[in-house]
Amino acid sequence: MSIIKFFPSFALSSQKMNAAGAYKIWLSARSLAGNNDGIAIEGLEGLCTTYVTNRTFARWLKQANDIGLLKTVTHGTRVMITSEKKAALILGAKRVESHRVEIKIKHLLGKNWRSYLWAAQEACITSGPISRVKLQQITGKDRQRQRKAEKKVGTKYTKNFARTSYSGDMVDGLKEYTEQPYFKMLDKSTGKWIACRRLPDVRSCSEVQIVGCGQSRNINFALTSIRNYPNSSGQGLKVQRIFCESPEQLKETLQKARHELNYQIPHEVYSRIHKNTSTGGKMWEQTVL
Repeated sequence: MSIIKFFPSFALSSQKMNAAGAYKIWLSARSLAGNNDGIAIEGLEGLCTTYVTNRTFARWLKQANDIGLLKTVTHGTRVMITSEKKAALILGAKRVESHRVEIKIKHLLGKNWRSYLWAAQEACITSGPISRVKLQQITGKDRQRQRKAEKKVGTKYTKNFARTSYSGDMVDGLKEYTEQPYFKMLDKSTGKWIACRRLPDVRSCSEVQIVGCGQSRNINFALTSIRNYPNSSGQGLKVQRIFCESPEQLKETLQKARHELNYQIPHEVYSRIHKNTSTGGKMWEQTVL
């Protein structure tokens, strides 16, 4: 296996909680396991230690177990893999992108993985060219760090500009009035100078490709239906369901809440009792803790 698919927001969230290693080993395990919910540790170790040391692999595996992304079973020979929905909650993701990206696994596990993550973020911006100022506002990464990351992954730039109906003589006035990067260009078809406005470059990395959206809708729905809270020791997150679809889910939630008194938990949970046949909406009953 050489290609891996992922949502950039998962990786970004793992960075914020200092669990990037746990995330990378979880993603590697999911990619190897396919549709299975578990995988032999030997195969996972063989994949990861192609790019990182045995010591790093062991540290990642321990952290993934500690925060609940993986669970070592069968006397340490196999790991069970947490679902994407629960992983999003554990990592504290707020929302996932509408598309996944596809890169070589060596780029995710290698030393320049943060730069490839930046390229993955840019690839998921499909609304059109975006300025570096806007990128900084969204991501917090300043221009220098943006360019540095792009240089490491061989980002290519395509320059963009917009033709206007203004005469080239109006460029100075347009620049002063709008504070936008206008310039004049000769229209060869008419022989006249026209005003054009510079647009942000299109930035692309050949090593990063956008692929199908996968389960993005289901994951985002789960993120709005379930809340997560940091535990007191800072070793991970306790997942606390707010809206319960079955009596079993309600029982599990109440047991967690009543046994985790040191955690910040919600004051009430809700269980679905029936569906309103006239509107199709769900009816919920409150249970006060």
